[in-house]
Amino acid sequence: AVKATGGQMRDQRVIIYGAGTAGIAIADMLRDAMIADGLSEQEATSRFWAIDAVGLLTTDFPALRDFQQPYARPADELATWSRHSTGEHLTLADVVANAEPTMLIGTSTHTGAFTEAIVRQMASTVERPIIMPLSNPTSKAEAVPQDLIQWTDGRAMVATGSPFSPVSHG
Repeated sequence: AVKATGGQMRDQRVIIYGAGTAGIAIADMLRDAMIADGLSEQEATSRFWAIDAVGLLTTDFPALRDFQQPYARPADELATWSRHSTGEHLTLADVVANAEPTMLIGTSTHTGAFTEAIVRQMASTVERPIIMPLSNPTSKAEAVPQDLIQWTDGRAMVATGSPFSPVSHG
């Protein structure tokens, strides 16, 4: 079933792909907006999944930096998640499939990380996916707006961190 975001911050479920200082600073600002929209700090923080180079940040992750700690997911929470990956850590595809995000924000500089399969999975669970490949320069963007619009049948709201050509759809 497709869910609507409702347009309010309190309804968002956010994946930050690139949990360095830029990604976590964005998470902090969005969390503050959720709190201003009526959520407690704990409720707002629970709506984020932060992924770094090795996978989803969890409380049992040995090298968490202080600014990442609030966004680390309890390891026991993930025990029942389905996995696409065979590695030790949960990947972006795993998190999208299980968390059903409404927002996907990229600050990873991992070119092409927002694949067609990942974007289509996200779009299958949310009416208006918000997708922001913010890495720059353009060659480092997680996705190209033209692809994001095509893969979501024009439903995605897209913002980029680098300039791209205008996209026409329909």
